[in-house]
Formats: sequence, structure tokens, C-alpha cells
Amino acid sequence: MRSILFYISVFCCCYACPAYAQRPLVDSLEKLLTHTSPSPEQLSVYLELSQAYQVVDPDSTRHYAAMALPLAQVLHNEDAFAESLKLTGLYYNSIASYDSANWYLEKSLAIYRKNNNESGIASVVNNLGVVKFNTGQYHEAINLYQRSLALREKNGELKGVAMCYNNIGNANMSQGDLRMALNNYLNGLRVRELLHDESGIATSLSNLGNVSYMLGDLDNAFAYYQRGMELSRKLGDKAGVINTLINIGAGFYGQQKYAEARLNFNEALRMARSINDQLSMTICLSNLAQSALEERKYPEAMRLYSESLEIAHTIGDTEGIAAARLGIGNTYLRTARSEESLPYLLKAYELAESMNAKPLRAEAATSLSVAYANEGRFDHAYHYQQVANTYRDSLLMRNDPRRLSELQADYELSQKQNEISLLEKDKQLHEKRARIQLFISISLTLIIGLSILMIVMLFRSRRKTRLQSLMITRQKNALETQASKLAELNTLKDKTFSILSHDLRSPIAALNNTMMLLDEQLLTPEEFGYIKTELTRQLDALNLVLDNLLHWSRLQIQGQSIAQPVLLPIRHITEQNINLLRAQANNKAITIENTILDGMAAHGDKDQIGIVVRNLISNAIKFTPPNGRIHISAETTNQFMEVSVKDSGIGMSDAQLRKLFIYQSHFSERGTSGEKGTGLGLLLCKDFVEQNGGHIFIVSAPGEGSTVRFTLPLQA
Repeated sequence: MRSILFYISVFCCCYACPAYAQRPLVDSLEKLLTHTSPSPEQLSVYLELSQAYQVVDPDSTRHYAAMALPLAQVLHNEDAFAESLKLTGLYYNSIASYDSANWYLEKSLAIYRKNNNESGIASVVNNLGVVKFNTGQYHEAINLYQRSLALREKNGELKGVAMCYNNIGNANMSQGDLRMALNNYLNGLRVRELLHDESGIATSLSNLGNVSYMLGDLDNAFAYYQRGMELSRKLGDKAGVINTLINIGAGFYGQQKYAEARLNFNEALRMARSINDQLSMTICLSNLAQSALEERKYPEAMRLYSESLEIAHTIGDTEGIAAARLGIGNTYLRTARSEESLPYLLKAYELAESMNAKPLRAEAATSLSVAYANEGRFDHAYHYQQVANTYRDSLLMRNDPRRLSELQADYELSQKQNEISLLEKDKQLHEKRARIQLFISISLTLIIGLSILMIVMLFRSRRKTRLQSLMITRQKNALETQASKLAELNTLKDKTFSILSHDLRSPIAALNNTMMLLDEQLLTPEEFGYIKTELTRQLDALNLVLDNLLHWSRLQIQGQSIAQPVLLPIRHITEQNINLLRAQANNKAITIENTILDGMAAHGDKDQIGIVVRNLISNAIKFTPPNGRIHISAETTNQFMEVSVKDSGIGMSDAQLRKLFIYQSHFSERGTSGEKGTGLGLLLCKDFVEQNGGHIFIVSAPGEGSTVRFTLPLQA
């Protein structure tokens, strides 16, 4: 008993984007969609997502196509509306709802024709061919594919041209016309090799392997399958790997290596289930059933054929239904149940005839002939045997191995001639490039030489000009800095002399008058005692003013003095200066509290830090009203000691605080008892503290007193 035609797998293309590329594309498009408002850009994203999801998730194809339809109408974009209809038709094709697929594709085609969009027309016509192919209408499918091919060749759409050749080859295979299938597959392969389309090349190689298998040339079939498998794995194309595994399994089956065949079919089935590829699942199950049948495992064969038939009915796979019914009929036939086989075999024959699937029809006719002979109905047996012989003779004539070998040889010769032509062109191009490169090299050498000379001359000229300009700029800046500093010093001098002329006159005049009164003996001892106290207060203030002025003038005349830091006992320094200013504090009944601990020490210049402390305490006394308080404290923070002089005086505003340490805006205010000053004390404190590696800062508010803090390093 002859076995049925083995169920191999072919690629039928309705879109150009390979499956392995879809998931990253889908992810990137969906991210883009979250940042896109209703617009032509959003419409474009909807259409791209719908197309990308054809392999990943057909339901999402329909979803995004449905989203695109109303938006295309709002934007009056008829081509986008037609594309949305086409994608909806492809969705219905994928779920085997072929009438709905046909309706949507025809609507899309009408719009593309109205707009004379030949690219859109070609795409829809090709997809209508796929629907016809899936319903077993191979002759109509070929007509549609050829119309699409003509348009795509006219418009130079090479990827679409290769797709059409592949689809025509598939239909030829299903009709049993191996010579035409081989011719079309080879044409498709030529175009895909020209485009370096690795995914398409893998498809063509797998289909060429199928032709070789059908011809019994298993060595060539395995060679094609192996090349296709390598490309599919490299590209991560699961659908391609599944189809190639099925076809390799078919090759092993042809060699009667059923164990190896089962391994490939089972791996393909596992992968098909993982991506819910139901068409591939029906093929795998039928092939596993056929292998079980050849190994006489009849219950297993019946179970696998039944499962394949159920899935084929679900997806509307007519060829799969016919193959599964033929397999079930043959299983009954092998187990001597001819009468039970007849309904299945007759239905398989009927479906094969409706699809014009000649190889399948011939196999069904052969099995029917055997079944009727077993039942003693020899007239029917003779009829179906004649049908089988007629189809086999036709197939043998059309698929003469010599003619198929000639096609293969023509392809290989064409490849060789193309290689020779490319080598010759490459040689000529190389020689032409060599001549051009020589000319360019000589020209570039001359240009570079002249350019270098000009650059050197220009560089020297610009360098000389730049140096002159730099010198002039430096001199100008130096003069401007000196002039600015001179103006500042002159202003400060005028202001200081004005203050001094006013502030020194009063205590000196008072001293002069007192001396005159003493000489004339006009003062009583009590009066002299009172005048002496006031005069002493004025002379102490005058002494501090002169001391500050002396140090400040040294800084301005000699430049920044060099501090000589030593380890200073801070409490001792503050006590010395408190004692010097005790009389001033007592005159205003001001209490001075020093809470600095014995042993606290920091590094600084003894004279400079003494002046800082004396000025800060003097200022605190000056601006604290009678019966006030002054608190002196110190604490260590990180690598510094912070000394604080806090008073309960009149405080300062933010505007006054901002002007304290600026030479140009320094000022002097009278104290709470009319005390005067030059305003140089705090400027001098700032300079001395910073020379000793510290910082000075003031916190104050009107009516809340002031706190002056300065820091000194703990280590030299």
C-alpha cells in the first residue's frame, strides 16, 4: 500500500516584516504612542503597530487597525483608511474567517484604485491571493499573485517582487507543478540575494528544499534546509525555524529514519505551540501521525490525525482538513476497516478536487481504489485507479527531472555569469578608482603644501597680532586696576582725614583747655577729678583710633603684612584687652562676662589677634547702652576655634551689615553715649583674621544686639 503525500511546510507571504523583528519594534512604537496626540503622526503609529502585531498578536492587529480607521476619516486620509481596511482583512485571514477577509480587502482595493495608488493595489491584490490560496483556490491565487507581481516589477518594489515569486511557487507546489514551483522559487531567491534579504533568502531556501524533497533528491533538500535553518537561527526567526524543522523531519521520513523525523516534528510542534502557530501545529501533528502509521502504531496515528483535523477545522485550513481525513482513511485501510475508511477518503478526494490540489487528489484516488477493491466494488476501484494514473502521468510529464535539473543548472550558470560580470566590473572600477586616487593624491599633496605654507604665514601674523593685543590688554587692565585702586584709596584717605580732623579735635581741645585751667588754678580738686575721668575716656578712645590708624596705614603703604602665628592662650588675650577697656565699660556700668576656659588655645599672630579682640570689645562697649552686658565665649568646631563677642546693644540693620567690610562704603556711627570712631576697626579686624587663616562674620538685628564671631585654626 502506498503512503499518502507527505505534508511539508511552505511559507506564504502576505507582509514583508519578519517575525523575529516584531517585538522590539512593537515595544518602541507603543512607547512612542504614549507621547503622541491625535495627529497624522498618531495615525502612522497606529498603522505601524497594526502591521507589526500581525505575527506577535493578531488581536492587537485588529485593535490598532480599528483605532486607525476613524482617525483616518477625521484626517481625510483615504490611503491610510484603505491601509486600515487591508490590515483588518489580514486579521480575519489569520483567524480563517476568509469571507470577512475578502470583504475588507476588496473595500481597501476599491479605495486604492480610486486614488490610483499602485503600490497599495499591488499589496492588496497579493493578500487577496493569499486568501484564495488558504481556501484551496490555487488557480485564482496564481492569477492574483501575477497581477501583483506585474505592478511591483513596474514600480521597482523588489521586496514585493520576491514575495510574489515565492507565493506563486507555493501555489505551484500545491498543484503539483514542481517545475514551475522551482522556477518561481529560484526567481525569488535571485531577487532576495540581490537585496541581501537574509530572512527572505531563508524562506526561499526552505521552499527549494521542499521541491528537492518532492523530487526525491534528499541530499539537495537537506543542504537547502540546513542553509535556511542557519539563517533563521541567526535572525531569531521562530516561524522560519519551525518550518525548516518540519521540512528536515520530512527529509528523514523520506529516508525512512522515523526516529529522527519524530525528533524534528516534536521540536517544531513544541515551538509552534509556544507561539500559538496553529497552522504549523496541524502540519506537525499530521506528519507525526504519518510517521506512526509507517511504524504501524495505529492508535497513536489515529489520535494524532484526529487532533490535527480538529485544529484544521478551527482555523479553516482546507488542505489540512483534506490531509488529516486522508490520513484517518488510510489508518482504517491499514487496519482492514475499508468500509469505515471510505467516508474519510471520499471527503479528502472531494476537498482536493475543489482546491485543484493534484498530488493530494492523486493520493486520495489511489487509496479509494484500494478501499473499493477490498470491498469488491471493482468498477469504482478501476475508476479511481484511472484517475490516479492520469494525474501521475500528468505530474511526471510536467516534473521531468531532466527539465528540473536544467532549471537548476540555468540558475547556477546565471549565478556564475553574474559573479564573472561582477568581478570584471569590480576590476574596471578598481582601476578607475586607482587612477582617480592617484590624481586626487597629487592634487591633495599640492593643496596641502600650499595650505600649510599659508597657515604658517597666517599663524605667525595672527600670533604677532595676538601677542601685541594681549600686551596692550594687560597694560590697559593694569592701568585700570591701578587707577581704580588709587581712586578707592584717595576716597578712603579723604574720608579718613575728614573723620580724623573732626574726631581728634575734640579730645585735644579738651586736653588743652584743661591744661590752661590747671595753669591758672581755676579748677577745684572735685572738678578736676570729674574732668580727669572724662578726659581719660576720650584719650583712651583716641589711643585706640590712632592704634587702628597706624596698623591700617601700614597695610595700605607696605602691602599685606606677614602674620607670625603662634599658639595663643585665648582667655589670656581676651582678659588683657578687657582690662585695657575696663574703665570705658565701668563708665557705662556695662558688665563684661568672659566664659572662655583656661587652656583653650588656637594659632594666630599675637599682636594682630590682640588688636582684633580689642576692637571687637571696644565696639561692643560703644554700642551697648548703660547697664548692658557683653558676653565673650569660645568653642572648637572641626579644625577651628570660634571666638564670639555678644552684646546687648542697639544692633544693626541688614543695610548696615552689607556695608561693614567694604572699603568703599565703610562708615562710622556714634555710640550710645556719643562715642566717635573712624570706622576702620572692623576693616582691620577682617584683614587680620583672614591673614591668620580664619573668617569673621556678624549676626545682628535692630534692638537685639550684635554677635561678632571669628575663627582661628587649631593647628598651624
